[in-house]
Amino acid sequence: MIKQLNFIHYRKLKNIEIEFSKGVNIISGTNGTCKTSILHLISNSFQEPIGVKCMTPIRGLNNCTNPKIETLTKGDKKYANPAIGTPGILYSAEYFEGKKLEFRRKNDKSLEEEKKRFRIIPKYSRGSGEKLPSVPVIYLGLSRLISSGEIDDIDFIKKRDSLPKEYHTEIAELYKELTKQEINIDSYKTMQFEKIKTRAEFTTNEEGIDSNTISDGQDNIHIILTALVCLKYYFNETNKDSILLIDEADSTLHPDLQLKLLKIFKRFSNNYNIQIVFTTHSLDFLEEGIKREEYNVIYLDDDIEKVKVLKDEKLDIYNIKTRLYSKSMEDMLRDKYIPVYTEDKEARLFLEMILNYYADKNEEFSKVRNYFYLADSYLGCDNLCKLFKDKVCQKQFLNCIGVVDGDKKLDKKDINNNLLKLPGNTSIEKLVFDYSDKLFEDKVEEFWDNDSVFEKGFTRVYYRDNIKPDIEDIKIKLKDTDKEERELNKTCFNKPNNFEFFKLVLKYWINHSDNKEELEQLYTGICILYMKTSEMNGINRKLLKKVDKEAGQI
Repeated sequence: MIKQLNFIHYRKLKNIEIEFSKGVNIISGTNGTCKTSILHLISNSFQEPIGVKCMTPIRGLNNCTNPKIETLTKGDKKYANPAIGTPGILYSAEYFEGKKLEFRRKNDKSLEEEKKRFRIIPKYSRGSGEKLPSVPVIYLGLSRLISSGEIDDIDFIKKRDSLPKEYHTEIAELYKELTKQEINIDSYKTMQFEKIKTRAEFTTNEEGIDSNTISDGQDNIHIILTALVCLKYYFNETNKDSILLIDEADSTLHPDLQLKLLKIFKRFSNNYNIQIVFTTHSLDFLEEGIKREEYNVIYLDDDIEKVKVLKDEKLDIYNIKTRLYSKSMEDMLRDKYIPVYTEDKEARLFLEMILNYYADKNEEFSKVRNYFYLADSYLGCDNLCKLFKDKVCQKQFLNCIGVVDGDKKLDKKDINNNLLKLPGNTSIEKLVFDYSDKLFEDKVEEFWDNDSVFEKGFTRVYYRDNIKPDIEDIKIKLKDTDKEERELNKTCFNKPNNFEFFKLVLKYWINHSDNKEELEQLYTGICILYMKTSEMNGINRKLLKKVDKEAGQI
């Protein structure tokens, strides 16, 4: 198996190392990043096992086994130098068995320019007795995607193969697992389309559906499954490793089939020592591969004259999307939000100020602050809790956050329902009224002498003569009106001059060290729910890296 390719120069692969796992390797990148070339060079780094009987059906059922560079580039119309200006060694291959070989270019001696070709061959030390490792490599190129129905019958010959019947049965079972169509094993024949592709001829249990009428995606699936089962047969007969290379594995496949196929890849790789390397542009393949450590994702980043391997810390689906779509991260995340619902507009104001406080204080949080969308719709405490806790309704709120006032008692487990509580242990209005009075009675000069407070004319005298009477008047009005205290509190809070003053009071409360513990509880909850809801809203979870240990558990 291949462990690493170290490039000096081959096309746009310059001074770059590409590492592979023994399992499933997923290669992606925009067009022109040499993905297919890497598959070619992996194949070029091995030779076909000689004298092994089970290689016969592998060759018979797969049209491209252990191909070399000169074969894979035979479509070039003229000599195409892969490393202009670089003589000698072009790349080296390291193998998991501990061996390392260097490879050089060897040009065709033909005098006719249009017929000149090059080979990539090992540079053996004289008398070393070195040779390419013997491993069966099946290469499934894009020719497998040519629709069989578009090829005239005269272009193929029927061939017999020696793959035991139980393996054809397994191919049929895997095919049924993926497509829900049952192949009639007795009708199974191998067909070789001259110089193009190999596939099977068969009928199914559905009338009108056979190997000639299945979709291109189903045909592609069958070819890939056949290759896997052939390599399983090789392992069962020899107990040795093999390699499967697939160019554009996602082509013609529905996203659901892609994910199912990925699981089959992993199963066969683990059980039968098959190293699988495939190229793809599929975000479904890539996202699943990044999520799970058992897959090795290699993203080739186009740097015009050369390519780079995207480093692990930058390897996430959002960075990949920006590259595949040639967009900036800002473009990718534009118009993506985490909806946040509060009880009322006073709570919305308080929460907005808290979020802005942490954005100013914490550089990491500042990157995600604007993704919290504070909805301009207010549900009230009881309605908010019922919606987020209701087993049916909560399915609609999995990507949202609900924030109730501080006077609401929440259980610690309520964060699992995406519910948080504002600090203060009382309503916003009551918190502000009580704190304003404290600032006045305690003559807190740090507040009253603050430039923002002073410049707006909010002196202790102004507060005593204009704002404090409005607060005290609430208790008097309660005796003469049917209005509830909360409604009177809101009227007082939102009176124009009062509102500007109370915003300054809230800002001071948020910045005061006495309230740090309560604020940190809310901040931790916000971080936890960002981690939980961000990807549901198409936002990069990794934008918020430095969070509390508790947040990291989500």
